[in-house]
Parts: sequence; C-alpha cells; structure tokens
Amino acid sequence: MWNPSGLGFNNGSGFNIAQTHFSRDLFRDTGLYFAGDGFGYSVEWIDGVDSRIKQTFATGFRGDDLFSFGFAYSWFKSADRRYKALNVRTVGFTSRPWKFLSMAGKWNSTRGTNFAIFVSEFDTTKPQDNYRIGIGLRPFGNNITITTDLNVDKKSANDVSTLIYGLEIWSNKGLSINAMYDELGNYEFGIEVGFPTKSLRNSNSFDKDGEYLSSTVMLESREHFRETNLHTKGKYLKLNLKGAIPDSPQRGYFFSRGPRTTAEWVRLIEKARV
Repeated sequence: MWNPSGLGFNNGSGFNIAQTHFSRDLFRDTGLYFAGDGFGYSVEWIDGVDSRIKQTFATGFRGDDLFSFGFAYSWFKSADRRYKALNVRTVGFTSRPWKFLSMAGKWNSTRGTNFAIFVSEFDTTKPQDNYRIGIGLRPFGNNITITTDLNVDKKSANDVSTLIYGLEIWSNKGLSINAMYDELGNYEFGIEVGFPTKSLRNSNSFDKDGEYLSSTVMLESREHFRETNLHTKGKYLKLNLKGAIPDSPQRGYFFSRGPRTTAEWVRLIEKARV
C-alpha cells in the first residue's frame, strides 16, 4: 500500500493505471488510482485462486511546507464471504525538514479476517500490523536519491524486520533508473520515462537466487509532478493567496521544456505590464 500522506503535498489531480504479475502465486493485480485536492480513491481487481476487488479511500493533510499526514481505508468484495469483514487501515506521514533530507513512515493494520495468510498462522484472531519507516538523502543535488527503509511485520509469535536499500538516478531528459535491495537478498530494478504531465514506469523484482518474482507496469497522468522542497536554489516568491512557492529549476522532459512554474508566470505578467 502506498503512503497516503503524499496526497497532502500534491493538491493537483491525476490518475494512475497499473498492472502487476506475480509469478509464484500465479495471480494478477490490475489497479486504477485517482487523486485530487488532497483526496484519493483506488480500485484493484485481484485475479487468482480466489478473485476479489479491493477499494481504497485516502486523504492527506499538509501541516506546513515541511510536513504532511495521511489516512487510508481499504475494503474488499468477493464471492467468498470470508472477505466481507476484511479491511486495511493505513496511517502515514512525510516530512522534508531540509532540502537534502526527507523522512516518511506508515502503519498498516489488517483486521476482520480468519485467513492465516492475512493475520498470523499462530493466532487468527489478532490483527496483523505492518510498520515501515525510511529516510531519503540527496547529497549530490536533485538527480540522485539514496534511501533506507525498515519494514516490520508484527505477528503474534514473532516480529519479522527487514532493511531495504534504494537508489534512484534522474537524468535531465526525464529518464529515471532505480534499484532496491533488501537484506534477505531480494532485489528490484525499474525505469521511468517522464513527460510534462505523464510518466511511464516498469519495475521487475527477483529473489536472491535470481528467480523472477513480479513485474509492474504503470502509466501516470497528472496536472503537475509532485512538489518537493529538495530544490537547489533557495529563492522564494511571495503571493497573496499562494504563500511561499519554490522557484527551482524544472526537471528535463522528452520533446518539451515542461510546464512553467508559478514564479515564471508571475515574471511574465510583470514584464507585460512594463
């Protein structure tokens, strides 16, 4: 589950469509994701041994320029009545205290089911909790991001914790390459091509023996790419209703210079008045 606090930082509208194939479990997950003005909704069709539909409603709140908080609630529909009471609650936060550092975390709680796969093979009456917290560093500017996450699955008998390391490299032409590796030996590679208001992503994951685990393809479309305080120049422009808006360089895109920033539009208006 994605972190719902991202809805607080991005108030623009947009949608995603994604499909994931899992090799070992032999099932497919197809999802549509919609967001706008701090709210989000998604629907996923999960095809496998027991097909089901998962729906999620989420919202995010931006406390200030440095912190955002979000909440999501998911429920299921299936011909199998055991899914009727199943629900997942997610709480997340994102913070960017400095231009080179960001922090995020989320908590998932799965409740209302007798399935051992969702709860615990030892205690099917206790909810399963999952925690994930991480930091992101950009020590060399906006084009390189280094991440470290701690993922904890909390069960009745024991807790399973895993460290996950990530690296993302952005070029000035809108091309992104990313990789992740966890301490269990699993790894993932991905590539993204960015356009002014769209992006296309593909990622593939493997286990420590090199066996294929899953593949995901995602198309994203939105009014503008997600905001960030990780800009290289600390210039700000004061507007009566908008507050402080970063005046930072745009990322590169294929075939286009990308959309203008608010600060650029204001400068053009001021020039026209002279």
